[in-house]
Amino acid sequence: GGVSESPKQALIHFRRAAEQGHAGAMVALGTLTRAGHGIAKDEKSALAWFREAARRNHADGMWLLGQSLLQGSGCDVDFDGAKKWLTEAAQQES
Repeated sequence: GGVSESPKQALIHFRRAAEQGHAGAMVALGTLTRAGHGIAKDEKSALAWFREAARRNHADGMWLLGQSLLQGSGCDVDFDGAKKWLTEAAQQES
């Protein structure tokens, strides 16, 4: 069996790791924040976490940032920014 943890506890761990610069934790925290899982839904905060992960060359962070910019999730729609980050994400994956 795995470790059973409350979503609140998981958020605390993700936030601590994200604040220490762990890009994967930033992506996880952004995803939970965007969806409002165990935390108040906040698309702007999610976008900030995705952007920070993308700056650390995290492919999922780049992809989620690009998608957010494309959809205007937490920001104004930015097609040029979306194209840049989605292209970067695709290059990371190849």
